[in-house]
Amino acid sequence: MEFGVGYFPTHDAVGPPPQIQVISVPPDPKALERLDAIGVDRALAWLPSGPWSVVEPALENWERAIGELTGS
Repeated sequence: MEFGVGYFPTHDAVGPPPQIQVISVPPDPKALERLDAIGVDRALAWLPSGPWSVVEPALENWERAIGELTGS
């Protein structure tokens, strides 16, 4: 499958296994590690709407979580 291509299986579909995605994941490296361990393909998060002063701290939380998870 190409990047960004979704797959909706039907009862007679033959193709690659579906991707597992989880929505509303907290910016927590342990949560990301658990999801990876059980085979989740993509973790998605909601960001707050508002001015940059509202959005930036949420992005910084994700930056920290991903950095801790990957060691970077």
